[in-house]
Amino acid sequence: MSNNQFHADEALSISVEREDDESGLIVLTISANNDVITIYTGRFQEDADQLRGELEGATDQARTIHDDWEDQPDNERDGFVSDGRDGYDVSLEGSHIGTYKSHDIAVYELASAMAAGGIFPNAWSVNERGNTDAIHDQVGAWLDEGKLKPAPGAKYGRGADVRVSDEDWQHWVVDADYGDMGVVVHTYGDPSVNMLASHDRLQPYEDDEEDEGIPYRDEEINPW
Repeated sequence: MSNNQFHADEALSISVEREDDESGLIVLTISANNDVITIYTGRFQEDADQLRGELEGATDQARTIHDDWEDQPDNERDGFVSDGRDGYDVSLEGSHIGTYKSHDIAVYELASAMAAGGIFPNAWSVNERGNTDAIHDQVGAWLDEGKLKPAPGAKYGRGADVRVSDEDWQHWVVDADYGDMGVVVHTYGDPSVNMLASHDRLQPYEDDEEDEGIPYRDEEINPW
């Protein structure tokens, strides 16, 4: 017994005919791309009835698969937000995008990467145990005809000087404002010290206030 495997992709065709000659053979033909399988299933009515039963059974199986369909993550094509040691890692089509302070911000950045690249695959959230949940809708909610929607409530530009209430270090610099999701800031003079703060904790920093730390500003730093 042989076991032949063919990949049909989108070029699958299945047909049943009865030969118009003395034999009257029932012919099942399966085409997969350029490969063709021909099966002679008999020549009598009971043979046709058996073939019909097999095809109806296959139809029911295909319908069940369709109705119970669940997409499976594709590491080489899809987008991911993964729970990591230092935050939430974002990747798209196998490339690492960045690590972010919250899951909501990571979802927003994944949508941003999709809009920038013009690619919109499925998206998944991966927890610390490796389990995946679909987040296609959450990512899609940030997109409008392929363009990224602005984050509601965002008002600070990158590099803006702010104060953060309840913090001993007074002078902070905005890395990214995600509106209602929070603002990522770092201490003036030390970009490695950063945090996510809500808008109600921030106010503009006045130039005449005394700076702490080393006078340092690098607009091209990685905020994470």
